[in-house]
Amino acid sequence: MAQLFRDHGLPATDVYAMAQVEGAGKPLSNLQNGQMVKIRQNASGVVTGLTIDTGNNQQVLFTRQPDGSFIRAR
Repeated sequence: MAQLFRDHGLPATDVYAMAQVEGAGKPLSNLQNGQMVKIRQNASGVVTGLTIDTGNNQQVLFTRQPDGSFIRAR
């Protein structure tokens, strides 16, 4: 995932911050080829959220907090 961010000019530090709160199932660590990942950015290009489709109509959502950290919202 960090390489994906780097390839698209996004800060890999955001991935590491999300990994700190990834929780059950480790969706970032266990990302599989073919899984859909959606990255949300604000007008300044700052990553504000990331969604991973984990199958069976399930999604994991990470959201940036005002202090710059991330939480796993679902």
